[in-house]
Amino acid sequence: MRTITSARGHEETVTVRRSESADAQGIDGLIGASALAVFGRVNIIHLLEKANLAVTLANEKDDILGHASFFDHPIGHVVDQTQWEPFLHKHFSAETCTPLNTLFLHIFVAQLDFAAASVKEIMRAVFNAIAELENICLVSPYVGRLEPALGEVFEPLQRLTDRGPRCLAFICHRPEHCPKLHARPARVEDHDNIMRIFAEQAKLLSVIDRPYFLAELVEAQNEKNHVAVCESDGVTVGFISFTSDVDVKLLNGNFELSEFDGLYKRAEPAAQSDSRESQTSDPQQEETQKSNAVCIQYFIIDKNYETRSVDFIPYIFNLFPDLDLCIISVPLPSSEIPLLQSFLRLPPRASSSLPRELYVLHRDGLRSVEVRPAVAADRPAVSDMVKDLRLSESLLRDLDRFYETRRDPDGAALQAFVAQLQSQVVGVLILRDEQDIKYICAHYNIENFIYFSHHRLEEHAQIRHFVLKRSFQHFSKHLFKEALRLARRSCLFLRIYPSYHSQENSCVHHLDSVLGCAVPVRPRRQIIYPLEELGINGPSRQITEDQAPFALSLISRKLTMEPKVSVQARIVVVGASDTGLSFLEVLCFW
Repeated sequence: MRTITSARGHEETVTVRRSESADAQGIDGLIGASALAVFGRVNIIHLLEKANLAVTLANEKDDILGHASFFDHPIGHVVDQTQWEPFLHKHFSAETCTPLNTLFLHIFVAQLDFAAASVKEIMRAVFNAIAELENICLVSPYVGRLEPALGEVFEPLQRLTDRGPRCLAFICHRPEHCPKLHARPARVEDHDNIMRIFAEQAKLLSVIDRPYFLAELVEAQNEKNHVAVCESDGVTVGFISFTSDVDVKLLNGNFELSEFDGLYKRAEPAAQSDSRESQTSDPQQEETQKSNAVCIQYFIIDKNYETRSVDFIPYIFNLFPDLDLCIISVPLPSSEIPLLQSFLRLPPRASSSLPRELYVLHRDGLRSVEVRPAVAADRPAVSDMVKDLRLSESLLRDLDRFYETRRDPDGAALQAFVAQLQSQVVGVLILRDEQDIKYICAHYNIENFIYFSHHRLEEHAQIRHFVLKRSFQHFSKHLFKEALRLARRSCLFLRIYPSYHSQENSCVHHLDSVLGCAVPVRPRRQIIYPLEELGINGPSRQITEDQAPFALSLISRKLTMEPKVSVQARIVVVGASDTGLSFLEVLCFW
């Protein structure tokens, strides 16, 4: 909670929170002539339903003082939502704006006295909540005058040509509201500030009992061991220690690390021997292998800056330019800290005796991944990426159908997208038009998550195939967000069938990365209809037809801006003989 001051000097203690449908009436009451002149007429319920992010500023009585909704594309028909990036780069000086780091403001309203304070507080909160966000744009076909409150935080986008489109174009940058933290080597004089942060964490009181703990770490620094702090406006708000002295052999004995070459440096091609020889287990050879990882040992940050935890990571990799992996081990049970949002959880071995979780981040994971529609030239790269997967043939078959006819054998439309890092394809997503949406509505409680009436039938799609390389799986939400935009969809559904049902037509790798972006949808209790007696008065066969039981997960636009959840999942079929439905149980580790 924070305190803001109105134009008349009145103070209010406020909270910025996710908007709820119950806020619609209060938000609607704040819409005035100045908002209509810039944003046009809006349906607030529809806006809240479709926005990637909608936030409300409320006081202690939960009175709404301000509201803003953000989308991943500009307002109205200034440009097609799939083409805004080249449009913006062509007409404006906006070369730093990408789909990963940019959102668009679609509405801002506030109580008149609190307008200036509200917009600043909302922008600060949004930049603080979304680590990768660098720009918020206001691009609108309505060319009304910006109200003074918005004028204080938005600056005009410089036009590159006098013959550009007739529209408003403004931008708001991160540094003015929530700048990235500055990381630097720790010094002995940082002791008091760091211990203050430790003192706020009850679980770390044991550290406070060691008065020389920090001094020992600072003095022990060498080429392998480092200690750093991060600052905001010159004030120390975080502390981290890390080392390249990693017991890789111990970790390999307790965790499945094969997808990261066992955390070892990969041998140079010229030095590689015959593949059969390289696969043999030679203890002396393991002794000579070099670790490819740096390990975070201690980490703590002020709670107000937790979402900026990732600002430490570039600093770490810069100190170890020859290492590609950063790992962190946390005890069990443990809550998931925001730092781990960019890391990938590694599965423990069945024989593991360590009561800890292990997470890893590849240095390539700090780079921006582009998502675009698949083209025929991507086929060889996708084939090579999925060649070791059991259902790769099914994926490639559907990819070829997309290239040839854009449809599967049943006539359902297919859409395919790839994730690309520079020239390397690192992921693929194939969507199928969801043709059973009436069945889904009748058998699953999707109204718990979306207002179905605000989503057109053609906006629903089924995740047919999903593959993303392990090093980039923290980009799963970005991949789904971009696919929704580029496919002009609003909801994606994933069906997961029980083990006794053959599901040879859907390749999802890895399942947990999808479930971390989705919500499980519970089945509805069903009415047993006397169909013969009802005759033509009975419900549609699209609702009553028998289907193999499946668990259902949903990804909507708004979920792509939710914090990632680390999950392990197992499929539990409940009452299949009675209801023909199944339920997905998700075990979440926060």
